[in-house]
Amino acid sequence: VEGDHPCRRAMLPLAYHKLCNTIVVIHMRRSSALLAVLDGLVWCGVAFLPIDADYNVDVVALRVFDSGAKAIVADSDKVALLLSK
Repeated sequence: VEGDHPCRRAMLPLAYHKLCNTIVVIHMRRSSALLAVLDGLVWCGVAFLPIDADYNVDVVALRVFDSGAKAIVADSDKVALLLSK
């Protein structure tokens, strides 16, 4: 959403077909990027599980595993930590 990856509503139908009938975990700080992500997910009708950005990465990994989520949207500094779990 930030930097070189702008979020455009024209891309949402494609996202809808890929995310239909799944849970998406959102692990982001409060920002305009978070609002754009939430808007897109709500527009697509996707179920999402928001997890506070201040949570320990082990807690986040456990919640992602327990939820059965197939996708994670995270801030760029959190991605490497989540992938290591």
